[in-house]
Amino acid sequence: MTTRLVSILGLGPSAEPPHYTPVAYQVEGAPAAPVTPLVQRALLDLDPDIGSIVLLGTAAVKARWIDSGLARTILGRDFGFTPLPDGATSEARWQVFNKVARALRADPIDDLEGDEPDAIVFDVTHGFRLQPMLGLAALAFVRSDEARDGFRPTPVRVTYGAFEARDVTTNVAPIWDLTELMVAAEWNAAFDAFIRYGRADEVHRLGLDTARAHRHEPRAAKALETFAKSARRFADDTALARTSSIFQDTADALRKAIDDPDLQGWLTRLPVLSSPLETVSQLLRRLRSSAVVSRDGLRAQAALAKNQFEIGQFASAAVAIREGLVDLAAVVLGRADALEPSLRASTDEARKHVEDKLQNAWDDPKGSKLLPIAQFRNRFRKVRNDILHGGRDRPAKAPDLREELRRAVDAFETLIKDTLK
Repeated sequence: MTTRLVSILGLGPSAEPPHYTPVAYQVEGAPAAPVTPLVQRALLDLDPDIGSIVLLGTAAVKARWIDSGLARTILGRDFGFTPLPDGATSEARWQVFNKVARALRADPIDDLEGDEPDAIVFDVTHGFRLQPMLGLAALAFVRSDEARDGFRPTPVRVTYGAFEARDVTTNVAPIWDLTELMVAAEWNAAFDAFIRYGRADEVHRLGLDTARAHRHEPRAAKALETFAKSARRFADDTALARTSSIFQDTADALRKAIDDPDLQGWLTRLPVLSSPLETVSQLLRRLRSSAVVSRDGLRAQAALAKNQFEIGQFASAAVAIREGLVDLAAVVLGRADALEPSLRASTDEARKHVEDKLQNAWDDPKGSKLLPIAQFRNRFRKVRNDILHGGRDRPAKAPDLREELRRAVDAFETLIKDTLK
């Protein structure tokens, strides 16, 4: 395994060499590295996998550390150096952003590496003023950009040598691992896509990647893998309107994966994720029903249609409403078991019987409770057909159609409440 060390170098507080106060840096749980003014040297001593080094700094840094040979003497090996502007203008700040982003991309760096590194360590200890902020923004951009391009982002560890936290008696300062802050931000973005748009791609990828990273903790790794796969299955069922599977399988499986004590134990390291996970749990609680064609099942179908609309899955919402209206009629007619997908008694003939009753609700003297359902179904047919047939029959403008569907989703929920009173 080869690791690339990327680090922004500052001038140092002292004009006299070695510019930074020498200190023994220490990673938690490991012996301290030999005393050094540069955290980069300590990282080399502490991590034998580091095969290449990229330092970045301003012209003044280059003159003090690079041209003088001081950095080479302290590090004891060759490295790459990327000059940075001072960031005094917007254009200069974008240059800093782009240069740091290039150093953090996995592509091999000319004259320094023959192959892509297996991992990257990004150290922000000696960065000056806004440089660490721009660097972390660049890192977030690179990882998102790589994922968009279909690549699995290279594992990255973010470190900070906390000189200010050193023990003045022993002259040992800790190296803090800040990676979990980056990971929390990535998970938050993944949950945002899952909650707001119904996409589980990033939750799935992050879950499996994190599980691999925790192979040394088998129970946590298993819980993360189960959660990732459960989220993907639930999202796919939602997008493809697999109502029966959602209510009787994937929603409950995802809820159980979230409640798994081993996953909850892992979450204690990233407590900020409790909030988006609770939002997911609230949705799952609304989608629980032991039977699809039942009072609870219909309430869950209304919640599903509303969620599908809110995340922009309009065609799936239209399907959920269309099927839900037939299920509602079956409950009114006392034929719920005949349409229940999980029961062998469910047949196409039984469904046709219910649909015929809806079709003839205007003529049936006993059809008073079916009539509002039939009327709603007749009104909704135009909206449903327009969506499912791509506007070939009734080419309504998208904003108008969206508003019609929104009203239909709300009216569907009201119809279920009124009918089941």
